[in-house]
Parts: sequence; structure tokens; C-alpha cells
Amino acid sequence: MPHAFTTQAGEGLAYIDYLEVAPWNLREITSELGQNQRFGVVGMNLYAAAVKLSLEAGFDGRVGLHSLPHPKTEQFYQKTCRMMPLQRDPAKENLLYLETTPELADIFLTEAKR
Repeated sequence: MPHAFTTQAGEGLAYIDYLEVAPWNLREITSELGQNQRFGVVGMNLYAAAVKLSLEAGFDGRVGLHSLPHPKTEQFYQKTCRMMPLQRDPAKENLLYLETTPELADIFLTEAKR
């Protein structure tokens, strides 16, 4: 796994192995079809559940994952979920590895409540 933030090196975190949202919940797809999303903010709610599990496990909200290689997916994790990109991981098909710190997790949860 890529190196964590130096401030988090050696700390535990919750790792998201796989997170996917059904196509009918993606704004880009439904708007192209002239339809409405069936359920909004599903991806954000799934990520919020991972942050909360991290808190319950004593990891202070730290979460890590490898993003699929799509600009919108990477942008979602960085802008919506407040995750920080660390590096591409050659051991995982050169996927971008991202993590969140306790501070960023707190900001995300605060914004998600709005």
C-alpha cells in the first residue's frame, strides 16, 4: 500500500475495498436520459458510513481507498469526500490511492449534514 500521510504513518484506518453506485443514481447518466435520480447522494452516504465505522473502530475517521481510473471518480473522492490523493499504486493497477485525516473526516461529516 502507498505511504500514508507522514502524520498518520503507522496509524490504523478503515479501507474501502469497493464502493459502487447503481447507474440510476448517477446524475450524469440520468440527466443524459432526461430522468431524475432515484436516490440522491448515495455515494456520499456510503462514504459517510465508512467514516463513521472508522470512528467506531478507534481510527479517528481515517479512511483509505484506491479510486477507479476515471476523472469524475477521483474528483468525487477529492472534492466531495475531502480525501487527499497520495500516489498511484503500481501494485494496484496504478490506481490512485487516497486517504483522509481525522480533520478532513470531521469537515466531511459536518458538510454532509447540511
